[in-house]
Amino acid sequence: MNYTPDKYLDFLSKLNEDKIDYWLDFGSALWAYRNQYTPSNEDLDIGVWGTAETLVRLDEIIRNNFEDIRVEKDTWENNCMRYKVTSSKSSDLQIDIRIYRRYKQYAWTVLFERRTLLKGEKKRLRERLTNLLYRNFKNLVGQDFFLWRHNYLAGIFLIPRQFFENNFKKEISGYEISLPAQPENFLKLHYGVDWQKPDNEWQFLSDDGTFLEVNYEMIQRMMED
Repeated sequence: MNYTPDKYLDFLSKLNEDKIDYWLDFGSALWAYRNQYTPSNEDLDIGVWGTAETLVRLDEIIRNNFEDIRVEKDTWENNCMRYKVTSSKSSDLQIDIRIYRRYKQYAWTVLFERRTLLKGEKKRLRERLTNLLYRNFKNLVGQDFFLWRHNYLAGIFLIPRQFFENNFKKEISGYEISLPAQPENFLKLHYGVDWQKPDNEWQFLSDDGTFLEVNYEMIQRMMED
């Protein structure tokens, strides 16, 4: 697949062709609904249900449609929680695929993030440095540091399942894409009533209306439910 301005839309069309039940998530849902396009200079956020069949098909789609890529997987007790697909030769590609699971009437997915009071560009620079150190440390010790970095915040995004059971379809540049049902209510949950106004200072840990800080034991219980 070529890394064109429509590279993300091309990828989403592959998910449609293979009938993957996905939805644009977080900032990508916001951009697509509010601004009517997906910016090629940003990462692409996608959510999918964490069924074994879906994960196998995702592996195949990624492997067959991209060249020179790096695929990282965040796991919890051997359960895949997130894909991060990047180009090994360019910074022009980043796809974050969050794996959602059902818990009673909710859908949830994990976030692990270092505690910080930084915002905006300072926060982004800190994240880049942290990710660089993490990758180098992981390669050095040969195991997944992600599972036991207890100085990190453990949390989940907890969202009513109704938003993901009948996806909202939208056409962008001739491509059909999937958004959560009731997209305006979904965006209000994440970004508040002023979701239509850009806010460069917004961040997950303090501002997202669906984020809950939990401990490792709670995540384990939800995985087993």
